[in-house]
Amino acid sequence: MSWLEFIQCIMLVKLMSSTHIDLRALRHVVGLAKTLNYTRAAQALNLTQSALTRSIQATEQRADLKLFDRDKGGVRLTAVGKVFVERAIQLLQDADDFSQQVQRMAGGEDYEVHFGMAPLPAKTLLPELAVGTIADSSRLRWQVEIKSAQELLPLLLQEKLEFFLCAEEQFPNNTPVKMQPLGRFPLSFSVRRGHPLLSGEVNVGPFPVVSVAPIPSYQSFPAALTSQLEFPPKLVVNDYALLATITRQTDAVWPTSSLAVLDELRQGSLVPLTFSDKTLPVVFDIVIVSLQKRTLSPAAMQLQNYFREAIKKLERLLPALPR
Repeated sequence: MSWLEFIQCIMLVKLMSSTHIDLRALRHVVGLAKTLNYTRAAQALNLTQSALTRSIQATEQRADLKLFDRDKGGVRLTAVGKVFVERAIQLLQDADDFSQQVQRMAGGEDYEVHFGMAPLPAKTLLPELAVGTIADSSRLRWQVEIKSAQELLPLLLQEKLEFFLCAEEQFPNNTPVKMQPLGRFPLSFSVRRGHPLLSGEVNVGPFPVVSVAPIPSYQSFPAALTSQLEFPPKLVVNDYALLATITRQTDAVWPTSSLAVLDELRQGSLVPLTFSDKTLPVVFDIVIVSLQKRTLSPAAMQLQNYFREAIKKLERLLPALPR
């Protein structure tokens, strides 16, 4: 170890053990070191000369180091004082950087958010978010797990996620989570153009069902449709592109949300089924699941607000879809 490194180590130990040397005192030392003149340094620091003198003397006493030599020739840094100032400048720069980062974090602009999404909200909400995140100038970063709610729940409980989005579910009563409504997704039944069900004929099925998740029952489906479907689903796969292809090329019926297949509905490659029995539209709630008694980061709260606005925006598009 060199003499300079040894001195730096001694100073670091003293600084770490002395809780009385604050950042303001370091700024006073650095300010005087820059000018080597008490009058000019005091003016730059917006202090009186006597206040600066007392601050420098107090820092020297607390550090047990002589930082400046003073004589008729002026003010000079001691050898130890030079090392002290060098390290103080680094500490002050780190403090300023930290302060700026805290401000950015408070604004949700500098943070890494870990969250989860079930496949349906991921398909619907993630693309625009990803494009916006890449394009903006903030330092926000995020990692997302796309899994079923039952797979995401253990990750949340282990605090590997701040929150996740899914269709409203019933978790065990002792599960320490809270659910906040995010928005409502309409359930639609998509088929290929020219599908027999579009003609209004009855008893033309049953038709196979494909789905992104297991469907426990068809009790909430329109009565006019349930008799036309095979139960249970013939194919369950977490791949929207594959399901869209299968639905376009077969007579399968795909229960999903129209919000998740907007492009296909606009293009006309998929068509939503309509019903004449005045059945109320089937909707399901998308919720935000987070841990009880845990405070979300500002960035996570910003993401949640984005998702709320994104759902509202998508809902406004629905009336314009072809029927």
